Amino acid sequence: MTEPRITADDIDAMRGIALGSVPLKQIARRAAEAAERHAILLVLERTAWNRVRAAKLLEISYRALLYKIKGLGLDSLRPPIARHDRFGPLDS
Repeated sequence: MTEPRITADDIDAMRGIALGSVPLKQIARRAAEAAERHAILLVLERTAWNRVRAAKLLEISYRALLYKIKGLGLDSLRPPIARHDRFGPLDS
């Protein structure tokens, strides 16, 4: 599996200190969000996007995980699901 990548938003959050006019609370909030995003994405990839298992590993409710996935923009990173029936793949 590939390691989650740090996005431009994550880098901007880390650069907040260099900008000089960013409040410390905002820097902390952005850094925490970047760390949370990274951890959630890592667990989702390791569980093959099984959100029930991921929620258990993260020790949060399934519903909280769904809100976090949507809020952090991770839902667009989910790989497409291959569709199957009892005769085989439907997408070929």
